[in-house]
Amino acid sequence: MESLEIKPFEGFGEIELGMLKSEVVQILGQPDDSEVIHDEDGEEPASLTVIDYFENGLALYFEDTEDDDQFLVMIEVENHDAVMFGRRIFKMKKDTLVKTIHEQGYSDIIEEDEEDETRLIVQDALSEFIFEDNDLIVVRIWAEFEEDESEGGISLN
Repeated sequence: MESLEIKPFEGFGEIELGMLKSEVVQILGQPDDSEVIHDEDGEEPASLTVIDYFENGLALYFEDTEDDDQFLVMIEVENHDAVMFGRRIFKMKKDTLVKTIHEQGYSDIIEEDEEDETRLIVQDALSEFIFEDNDLIVVRIWAEFEEDESEGGISLN
């Protein structure tokens, strides 16, 4: 991958939220691993396909469409060379990241502490940052889509 920039609402490098799985594979090649996650609670979507590119530090989550295709709904980044908000994001500690998020104009932040990790969910940036011992280990970005009847596909919500 040429660019390692994480862009909320958009994507990571050349990979854009909303892309078809076939388009992603054309750019990145065949994934290292693939898994289908089924929702057992009956919530939508019924299943997600996750493909992993270990060398790139990426997990990509795809949702099925009515046309039996799959489109990218979430990107999970573990690549420590990634840049977000113009800075090497994985070098930042939690307090510095929160300050940077506020400087970017985002303010709807929820902090959840679990046993071994802290999650910062930035609702107005559709992003999540997961920390272990004050070290950032995962960044997730996503977008909300809806079926577009007029275009016969999906559109960003």
